[in-house]
Amino acid sequence: MISKVAIIGTGLIGSSFGLALRRASPGLHVTGYDRANVLKTAEARGAINDCAATLHDAVKGSDVVLIATPINIAESLLAEMAPFLKPGAIVTDVCSVKRPMHEMAGRTLPETVRFIGGHPMTGSENAGPEHADELLFENATYVLCPDFEEIPDHFETEFADFLSLIRLTGARIMLLSAESHDRIAAAISHLPQLLAVGLVHYSAQASATDPQLLQLAAGGFRDMTRIASSPFAMWKQILASNTDEVLAALDGYISILEDMRACLADSDESGIESFFRSSEATRSSVPQQHKGFLRPLADVFVFINDEPGAIHKLTGILSGADINIKDIELLKIREGTGGTFRIGVDSNSDVNNALDILARNGFRAHRLK
Repeated sequence: MISKVAIIGTGLIGSSFGLALRRASPGLHVTGYDRANVLKTAEARGAINDCAATLHDAVKGSDVVLIATPINIAESLLAEMAPFLKPGAIVTDVCSVKRPMHEMAGRTLPETVRFIGGHPMTGSENAGPEHADELLFENATYVLCPDFEEIPDHFETEFADFLSLIRLTGARIMLLSAESHDRIAAAISHLPQLLAVGLVHYSAQASATDPQLLQLAAGGFRDMTRIASSPFAMWKQILASNTDEVLAALDGYISILEDMRACLADSDESGIESFFRSSEATRSSVPQQHKGFLRPLADVFVFINDEPGAIHKLTGILSGADINIKDIELLKIREGTGGTFRIGVDSNSDVNNALDILARNGFRAHRLK
């Protein structure tokens, strides 16, 4: 039975994790470790029961240790905490690349401790414990990567308590090997990031010949390249940690571009059409109701209390602010408590306006990062 959890890194993800656990299981003891000012805010928000002065104090006696820091910090933390972990403890993380963490855990953690890497598909445009949200993990896919390539049939039974802990957050668990996770992340997250950066870079170069180019690059172009604005500081470590898989994804994409180029050069209309038809069919199979590696462009996630007229009030507030609801979907409901809705709107501007007006009217709302 899990009675004590240590959260190492009490920023947005760590504090949101703590808030979710303490909401669902008030008797669970959660200890935090971070910089003093960050810890103080996390404690004030109720994300943790107490603040640890040292890493030793944080992990001592903990059944589960969650590392919620950037990967370059997380790897060093594994080695530092190793001597103080109790036998039978489970160490997990939330880093977006899994193989390096598994390799480091294998080198540093004692055999009496199990490492289960994690990657929750959620986030926010804001950072820090002051923006933590107990519903941040609600309906999110939470990838777990055990420290073995093939996940045995008895994994669910052997680690039932740990899996139950993760499910307390409202997340939906998916089990993958670290290798599969990183290969998938390269294909649907890291490669798109580089493609967006490359497309914007190419357009900037092309605008030297056609100055009007960027003035006309609105609408679909902005949607395709929105992630090109992501800071390199965030991506530097991710790309360095998953270089081999990103290179393989780039090679695969370059091969497809070469095939498409050959079809165009040969006036092979049927060949180009096959790319379009295949793409259309594949894209239609992509789930719309799940949070994934890349956040939707203009979705707002709102928790609505289980009470008469709540949905009417919500839609009325948005309508009164001239925010057009393009799509609305119930993602998850907790009987007697309420449910989380995904609301699709027209633009990023509408998302920001919706978040502001909903907060002023007492709704808990967020967007994905």
